[in-house]
Amino acid sequence: MQVITAVGSIAALALENLRHWERLKEENQTLKAEVNLQHNMVGIGARMKEVFEFVRRVAATDPRC
Repeated sequence: MQVITAVGSIAALALENLRHWERLKEENQTLKAEVNLQHNMVGIGARMKEVFEFVRRVAATDPRC
């Protein structure tokens, strides 16, 4: 019984680590996409930075939701 409990604990930990790894992989892809975000708009003022930030947030939205 102790062996089964130990194996179950190890399996649960492995699955939890896999879920964390997948989440980090997705986050890494999102961050890479944000870094590569390019635009052709002109302007560097505070209001334009707000527009760029808004576009960045909207672009990252999953349309299937």
